[in-house]
Amino acid sequence: MDTINITPERFQQALAWMNGQASTLGEQEVLQMLRSLTGRFQENCRTLRPGPVARFRNLRLTPHPLSLTAIIAETEAMLAEKAAGEAAPAATDENPFLKELMEDSEPSTAVPPDPPVVLTPEQAVMAKVASESRLDSVLLINSIAYVGGLAGYPLTQSKAQLILYCLYGARLGAGEERLPIEHPQVWKYGPVFPRAYKRGAIEDKGACESSYQELLESEPAILTALSTKTQSMMATPMADLNAVHKSAQSPYGRTRARFPEKWGVQIPDEEIAAFFRV
Repeated sequence: MDTINITPERFQQALAWMNGQASTLGEQEVLQMLRSLTGRFQENCRTLRPGPVARFRNLRLTPHPLSLTAIIAETEAMLAEKAAGEAAPAATDENPFLKELMEDSEPSTAVPPDPPVVLTPEQAVMAKVASESRLDSVLLINSIAYVGGLAGYPLTQSKAQLILYCLYGARLGAGEERLPIEHPQVWKYGPVFPRAYKRGAIEDKGACESSYQELLESEPAILTALSTKTQSMMATPMADLNAVHKSAQSPYGRTRARFPEKWGVQIPDEEIAAFFRV
């Protein structure tokens, strides 16, 4: 059996493509990777144990990130249906006398538990992507612009992105859970969150206010940290911010040095955490 070799960088690029982000891989390359994983999973099952091997439906991938939810929704529906079946009371529970009679007349038999649901390799990848993108970064970038606007500091896209990046990094540096949004990438402008850049509307005051109110209701603790970080950075000149966060010693600079010919490369969380702990 030949060994499958997928480098961490190639796997991250596949995740980026499936998350609707900039990627060095194309649709066919990602599809081939998933097919290779699925095929090797089946081959290894045949080697390790006798019996039937799981058969997977044909992969159908589209570059739009919303298509990923179909697989996740299907898996969650299966789990929910199973849980509902286990929680449903038996008909005899409604008649205690009938239940007692059945218990006296029939010997008890132990029912073996159902085997755990095993996700296919592609479903596991989709689940990981969904968990990392639980919070919409558009709400954050719009809220940053709203806080700055209220204080009389209209923010450019570059400064709003850097404020979001520092909020992201400060949480990692403090040992807190990472913001559940897409990972920052190396762009020419600096560290960038692709979805926030593409879908944000920082110049639309109404959209920014709506995002602020939604974040206030759903994630008040994050909004408090966001407001504090924005107020502390909104008056800082971009030249000073770039000198720190685009320097050769920064996570952005180090990642850029490793991939000098590529844009859209993910900046590792480990390096961001170490930089913001200093």
